Amino acid sequence: TGQIERAVQHFAESLALAPDDREVVYYAHANWGFLALLVGDLPQAQQLTAASLDDGRALESAWHMAIPLSVLGMVAHLRGEVATAYDQLRASLDLWHTVGDPRGLVFCLNALADAADFERITRRINGGLNGQPDRLARWKRAREALHIETPAAVKESLTAATTPEVTT
Repeated sequence: TGQIERAVQHFAESLALAPDDREVVYYAHANWGFLALLVGDLPQAQQLTAASLDDGRALESAWHMAIPLSVLGMVAHLRGEVATAYDQLRASLDLWHTVGDPRGLVFCLNALADAADFERITRRINGGLNGQPDRLARWKRAREALHIETPAAVKESLTAATTPEVTT
């Protein structure tokens, strides 16, 4: 916790030293919000990351908007707000695609995988739905092996999909 306290102090000092520098304020909000997400303080993560999204919009930068949208999508997912999480992660994915930053794409695709948005992921990776039944079957087996319940919204698509035999 000492490192977390020092990081929070650093972000607060950044805001105090340059309250009118939009980019400094953006990074303080974004980093502090992500740190709040990591430690499980979802209300603070939501508040600070929403502020960084406003800062990113003011900077008129797709990159500066993609980061907070990704984090807000993860916060919504952890809160069980599935529709909101999908919307924010999809919007973020589109921005990451526009920006062309592969780290952001991977970050967002991982978050979408956690939210079980396989169609969107398969379309981004393959340009279509090639291989989707295989990915769904592997995902289902992994969740079963780890004793993780499959979200109800996904069960229907898993049942409808042809599930080929997966070899290990």
